[in-house]
Amino acid sequence: RMAKFRFEVKEARKKQRLDRFLYEKIGAVSRMFLRDLLAAGSCRVNGEPQPGGYHLQNNDLIEIDVEISA
Repeated sequence: RMAKFRFEVKEARKKQRLDRFLYEKIGAVSRMFLRDLLAAGSCRVNGEPQPGGYHLQNNDLIEIDVEISA
């Protein structure tokens, strides 16, 4: 099933790497799987694809669609 996630970055998460933030928020997938999603451009920050090493800014809006197996 497809799960859609949306997160807004708060001040406390500012400067955290996107890949680490997503791994903490979406515990149902592996880091390797997240890395592949990021490389494929499946994650958007403020409407634009970003790499896993992107450093988050306050009020960034993160959107990602993840296929989660049952």
